[in-house]
Amino acid sequence: MNKLEIKNIKKIYNKKCVLDDISISIENNTTTVILGPSGCGKTTLFNIVAGFESPSAGRIFLNGKEITNMTGKVSYMTQKDLLLPYKTVLENVTLPLVLSGKDKYTAEEKAKKYFSTFLIDKTEKKYPHEISGGTRQRVAFLRTYMQNKDVILLDEPFNALDVFTKNKMYSWYLKIEKNLQKTTLLITHDIDEALLFADIIHIISGKSHKIISSLKIFNNKNLDCLFLKDFIKLKRKIINIISSI
Repeated sequence: MNKLEIKNIKKIYNKKCVLDDISISIENNTTTVILGPSGCGKTTLFNIVAGFESPSAGRIFLNGKEITNMTGKVSYMTQKDLLLPYKTVLENVTLPLVLSGKDKYTAEEKAKKYFSTFLIDKTEKKYPHEISGGTRQRVAFLRTYMQNKDVILLDEPFNALDVFTKNKMYSWYLKIEKNLQKTTLLITHDIDEALLFADIIHIISGKSHKIISSLKIFNNKNLDCLFLKDFIKLKRKIINIISSI
């Protein structure tokens, strides 16, 4: 049984089709990347999976059970970190636990165990404006992880970072993703990023709003892959697919 099933999803806004017959099967503890240009419907698909929007047609299944139009079934990290400026790092991280009914002490003790793993030691009492962009993003990752769902949706989580910070974040995330043991669905329009993280890539057309190609990726998932011949060959293939749309 697949962890997540997206079946025949269609979405129409004001008589305009923004997603057309999208079907994706996602295996447990894998990373699936949705690659496509701005406006192809990537974020809309995430909102449907998360239950924030209703599909015009199609259904979503988690562990074999339908979750269409249900919120709170998956973790969701948006493009912006959305940290609350009036709360400390620790208060931001524990927010999902507190909202789920955990008492403040229990929530804080559970979250603190992960501060070292997420490289945010000694930030518990700091406020978002007092930490760097990369640190803010790691705080947002931990807050998403604290939602404690089997499936994590990541909507262009590295997009707002400069290239130097982004590469550091790539190295960090590649080291911890196996330990997280989560099934991940990631949106990006960055081909290198897609190839770096994905077990499988689905390319969505900005014109037809359909999946036009699906590629399985086999690599060791480290930054050195960016310079390998096979990596460059796959990148060229993806560029050719996108260019032919």
